[in-house]
Amino acid sequence: MKRFRWLAKLSRDPLGHFLLAGAVLFALYSAVRSPQAIDSASTEIFISAKQVEILASRYARSRGHQPDQETLYALVDEYIREEVSYREALALRLDQGDPVIRRRLQQKLQFLLEDSNATLEPTDDELLELLQLHREKFAEPERISFQQIYLKSDNADEAAIRATEILSAMQRGESPDTFGDASTLPRQILRGTPALIAQTFGESFASDLRQLPKKRWNGPIRSGFGFHITYVMEWINASDPVLETARDELRQAYLQQRRLEGLDARYSELRDRYTVKIEWPD
Repeated sequence: MKRFRWLAKLSRDPLGHFLLAGAVLFALYSAVRSPQAIDSASTEIFISAKQVEILASRYARSRGHQPDQETLYALVDEYIREEVSYREALALRLDQGDPVIRRRLQQKLQFLLEDSNATLEPTDDELLELLQLHREKFAEPERISFQQIYLKSDNADEAAIRATEILSAMQRGESPDTFGDASTLPRQILRGTPALIAQTFGESFASDLRQLPKKRWNGPIRSGFGFHITYVMEWINASDPVLETARDELRQAYLQQRRLEGLDARYSELRDRYTVKIEWPD
């Protein structure tokens, strides 16, 4: 029992409490830092001339000038501090269970697994096949070019009277620019799609505009803002997609598809190496 009296005495001393706590922490550190982790982490840190150049280049980009010798020594010292901290964190397995680190590592692995075939240039036949699968996306929509004179009014009869007066004046040669009420709406839209016109003036305006004859002033037609006298300058019908006009976008879509297909294939190869057991909750 005498051999343990020193331990009992130490446990009653505040300093002894500190030493005991330190011993426990050291024991936990040794237990967590397994032999495999220690062996896998090299104790040698080699900083190449290329790495020093990278540190200096980063500093120059952020500060606008090259670091002096003292600053460069400080940059290298900070890099060593970062490397030591990184290796010790891995040795303590601090990367485990952290969703941010897991996601970042997954992204880096995904980058490495991307199929090199995804960079192969597609042939015209492959682009045409993709074009047929997505005709609606690459079709050229109808487009309308028109001018409008805004009439701020909520009364249809009042707007019709004003429109008649303005139309008569323009027939006598007066400029359209001299008529209309102030508004933030555009006076003219060139080759606008029905979707753009509906977004700007409203669905009913876009629908009514499509029914008007071209090359003459018409109206008034109503929008969500009031009434408008309109002049349809040009009407371009919708057209089927053409390879040449959609080539660049099709190429990007093709390469993206090949990249994802290659990534899925590589993941399947890696997934087959693992046996997964899932214990679902009740």
